[in-house]
Amino acid sequence: MMNQHIHDETERLSESAWSHLEHEEYEQCIAFATQALNSNVVSADLYHCRANAFYEQKRYQEALPDYLHALKLDPTDATSSQSTLKFVASDIRTQIHALYLFTKSNWTDY
Repeated sequence: MMNQHIHDETERLSESAWSHLEHEEYEQCIAFATQALNSNVVSADLYHCRANAFYEQKRYQEALPDYLHALKLDPTDATSSQSTLKFVASDIRTQIHALYLFTKSNWTDY
């Protein structure tokens, strides 16, 4: 009976996380996904959900490990995870390049 209760609670948390993601309520999504994952649930779906919320907030350093974890847990969803990882990597490269250009142009002023 206890296992069923844990399963039901995890399902509720997962559904809430995805619902908040769909409504662009990213902090709530992260909170529900994290709560579910902290209950020792192994779910590529939840890691992917939370990663998407981090990504939408441009929190790439937090999104990347979740995408990698989702891919590790469910290699059959490799196409989705790999394409998302490419976007994250591209965004990180763009940010690094912008920072480099900013630093380069501003240091010459001193």
